[in-house]
Amino acid sequence: MSSGALFEKYRGIKIMVVDDEKIYHDILKNILASLGFTVCEAFDGLEALTVFEDEAPWMVFSDLYMPKKNGLMMAREIQRKNKDVPIILMTGSISENSIVFSPDLKIISVILKPFKLGDVILALEQALQNIDDSRDSRIHRFGENKS
Repeated sequence: MSSGALFEKYRGIKIMVVDDEKIYHDILKNILASLGFTVCEAFDGLEALTVFEDEAPWMVFSDLYMPKKNGLMMAREIQRKNKDVPIILMTGSISENSIVFSPDLKIISVILKPFKLGDVILALEQALQNIDDSRDSRIHRFGENKS
């Protein structure tokens, strides 16, 4: 499915943005809102856990290094509650081998800051495709009708 079709199909879903750096937080929030998504927000990993419980977002864009609880610890706790939530991590410092993820975490992408619009769109498309594939898998597995 094309990114435009995916964006249209999932228009309005809730996406959580978690970043302690206001400039990146606001830029990402504005990009997602301009694409038609509903945005909930947190400014550190600990606050994100509360917002996740209250808002139930479909996916999460999160900074990797934040105060109180880093993005990886936050992702692990979120995915204990809902293993199907795709997580996109963002960081200002990364080398190719600097981050090792547990295979049980559903980290869709890592975006390097300062990010470009194309990086956000690609990660968003990957996460939406992941949601779409998971949904189709559940529908097939449980014999539900697609609508």
